[in-house]
Amino acid sequence: MALMFCLLIPAGGLIAQVATIDQTLQFKWKGLPVATMDFKVSLPVEDHQAMVETSGTPFAGPKTLIELTGRTRGPLRLVEDYQATVKYVQLDASGKNAMTLIGQDNGQPEQREIIFAPNLMPQVSIFEDSTAKNALQPQAAWAEDSSNPLSVFKLMLESGMNNRECTAQTWGYDGKRRYLLRLDPSEEGASRAKRSANVEVLEGEIARRYFCKITMYSEGQQNAASNAKPSILSSRVAALWPFGDGDRELSFDLWVIENLDERSPMHLLINEIQVATPLGAIIGRS
Repeated sequence: MALMFCLLIPAGGLIAQVATIDQTLQFKWKGLPVATMDFKVSLPVEDHQAMVETSGTPFAGPKTLIELTGRTRGPLRLVEDYQATVKYVQLDASGKNAMTLIGQDNGQPEQREIIFAPNLMPQVSIFEDSTAKNALQPQAAWAEDSSNPLSVFKLMLESGMNNRECTAQTWGYDGKRRYLLRLDPSEEGASRAKRSANVEVLEGEIARRYFCKITMYSEGQQNAASNAKPSILSSRVAALWPFGDGDRELSFDLWVIENLDERSPMHLLINEIQVATPLGAIIGRS
């Protein structure tokens, strides 16, 4: 859910142009509500990404680039009454960042803060979880290939903003789990485009459709020791949970809306998200 479930950069002589999302999606499975998710994103456009002013003024951080707030709904809430706000926070100009989480799992408070820095292993500064007493301990070998799980989502949006193919691979670490994440073009999403409505644009705007998928693999996944004892009902509904057994694939259908006036912000619009599960797709739309 953390994976399913906000930045103005000063630059001397440049306009701090950003691309934004401010949108709520309703996720349904076979017509039944499963979850809602609020997306608040503010990312610097590539040509305006200078982290230090030309005058030498240091990066004025930290900056929240991504904020996702998710809540379970409908039948899933019977076994997983969960809500959380997860953030990707840029801490400095070198790429140092943090993943923060504040939420509740069946009434029990949860809180995490993990610091990521290039070529250093993740550092867990806060870990409070309803089912795991201790975090999954980071290892020195993780320094080169482990990252903030939201970094893949961030990279996908940046690829769409800059009209590049989405392709990347990393190990995501959220304090409780470490899992392989891969970013790929979504051919299936593109094949559905003809059946979807077009986005409305204003005069002076252009829009591009962008399809990408994020896969979270179960093979090689590591988990913190858990004291949870799932019920029979919980086991049956667990297939709808993003961290259930097996791989999880999220397919994204995005609109990138640009204004021909370069001083105006770029808007990103999520047309649809499909989450593949053993019980069928969960579909998220506004």
